[in-house]
Amino acid sequence: MSTVNNKKTTIAYILLLVVLSITSIGALVRYNLSDKHLTHVDDLIPGLLKKNKNKPLKYTSIETLKSNIKYADHIAKSSTNAPGQFLLTGYFLNSYDSYKHFLQKSRFPSFLFSLLSNIIVILICKTLFNGIAIEAAAISLSILNFSWMHIIYSVQSNSYAVGVFFLLMLILLILRIDNIPKYLTSIIFFLIPFIILFQYQLLIFVISFGIVWFLRNLKKGFKDNKEIISPLFFISTSGLYVFQTYIRRVSGGGTTTWNIGPNQEFLFHLPSFNDILYYPIKFLIQNGIITHDAIVSPVETGSLLSYTISISILMLSFLGLLSLVKSQNSRLQFLGQFTITSLGIYIVFVLGSIFTLSPTRHNLILLSFSVFLTPIGLSHFIGFVRYRTKSVIFTFSYILLF
Repeated sequence: MSTVNNKKTTIAYILLLVVLSITSIGALVRYNLSDKHLTHVDDLIPGLLKKNKNKPLKYTSIETLKSNIKYADHIAKSSTNAPGQFLLTGYFLNSYDSYKHFLQKSRFPSFLFSLLSNIIVILICKTLFNGIAIEAAAISLSILNFSWMHIIYSVQSNSYAVGVFFLLMLILLILRIDNIPKYLTSIIFFLIPFIILFQYQLLIFVISFGIVWFLRNLKKGFKDNKEIISPLFFISTSGLYVFQTYIRRVSGGGTTTWNIGPNQEFLFHLPSFNDILYYPIKFLIQNGIITHDAIVSPVETGSLLSYTISISILMLSFLGLLSLVKSQNSRLQFLGQFTITSLGIYIVFVLGSIFTLSPTRHNLILLSFSVFLTPIGLSHFIGFVRYRTKSVIFTFSYILLF
């Protein structure tokens, strides 16, 4: 018995070492690229708009906070980036920084949020998996840390890694919402819409969260009017403010054409009414595979190895989603319903030509779903194989005996 326990302990230590190695390698790769990665035009925006600050910053100063909020808002008005991405940037930059230090400092918030995402992933795996949390975390962290697109946008001043972080936070909230004290619910619901200000695509997931939460509680039956009125009041109040900010940004920023592809192949447009049945499906499958490959691939995209990895992850993710939907656990059902609703609204936005389905940074946020769905799908696939293997052995033995 002690030998078995020692073996399990050894395996657990090895897996823990693997998890630490994955996060360390991911952090080192990102840190090494923080001043070496190709400078994108958007990387220069924070520096061009930064006002002279030769005096030491007062990190607790209200004036400094107001100044950095205005600074972040100024950047957002001058680009297609959400203002929240730059709230921390102003604390680090100074006019006398060298070019190398400017790159490192302006990119630091992206790097920070990419590291914090590791913690959220570990907490999600700890909540989702009983007994195999370390194994699941190793898979999830591998997908997150070795995604080339995530690496790239973890070392740019326009932080699209922050979108992945906040969506993972929302997923963790879904899994733990039943354990949150009621007096905190209204505060949380008030704050949720403000994550949209960190990446505009988060609007879809905030809407999905609100819809699924409302329908879920409506089905259970609200015990108290305050249980529905209070959260809905706060989420609608803050949501309206954030939504009008989003609309103002989108309508005032003109149209973005660089992510639709050279032949507009990533922007949905129906060739003719006769194609209404098959073309949308063809568009979603074809561009969905290309986009997913770009998001999750740890190697050069478009290669045989890259497609093998990304399609495997995609299939396991679908299996994981199916198991969530079929689960009898209310938290897992909530997560499954949230995922389906989110992807459904995302598809509506794509088919409405509001979003492109392209291998570009705006879709990096979808990486969050692969991160937690893949280990769920893999665990169910392994369980299925084991069950089938036992069934085959039993049947074969029965035939031999009788």
